[in-house]
Amino acid sequence: MRIVHILVGVFVFFVLILASFLYFSNSNSFQNHKIYTITFNVSKMIGTTGTLLIINNKSYTYSDMPVKLSVLNGSIIAYTFQQDVSNSSGFYHLESVKGCNNIQNCVIIAIYNFTPISNNVLNITLLFRNQSFILPPGWFRILPIPTPESYANITGAYTSNIKIDVAILNQTEYQNFMANKTTISSSKYYYEISQNATINKTLQQGTYFLVLYNPNTTMQAKITIARSIVVK
Repeated sequence: MRIVHILVGVFVFFVLILASFLYFSNSNSFQNHKIYTITFNVSKMIGTTGTLLIINNKSYTYSDMPVKLSVLNGSIIAYTFQQDVSNSSGFYHLESVKGCNNIQNCVIIAIYNFTPISNNVLNITLLFRNQSFILPPGWFRILPIPTPESYANITGAYTSNIKIDVAILNQTEYQNFMANKTTISSSKYYYEISQNATINKTLQQGTYFLVLYNPNTTMQAKITIARSIVVK
């Protein structure tokens, strides 16, 4: 199966379900077709409605948890948990994914930490200094930008081994980007196609997303945060 990229190309995992790593004879063919159960779950969330988990291109929200799959021996499951999931008062950030040590009773749990958004004081780090990550060709990473009732300032800097597209998109621009990646350049707020750049932008009240996109068709981008990307 060919694995395609998903929204937040960061936490992508693969589970290979094998009853045995050896070749079975015909007399043991029943064992080759054994069915296993994989359970996906998440730490407690409140008020989130967006996509939380994608398994083989099918989306699930928090209300779908836990998700249980019956998997045939030898199947490969590609899944990703969203990096950030928001509600009306803050956002949940993915810290770790645990479990699945026992294939016969495989439970995978995503652990999220909640960061509240204050209407008066805002000081949230989206990406920390010296943090690095890879964007394969055509992949992107999206970070919701929390903004107070009036305005917020987002600052930071990044470097990359190749030119990448980085933009701040409003809700409409974000939807256009998801439908057609070339529309990223139409951002009204911030847009760069560069190997290194500084972000310094004041945003009025609204819904915004920081998008880092690798438009290259053959080369992966290794991105390093040169100065923490912070919203104040």
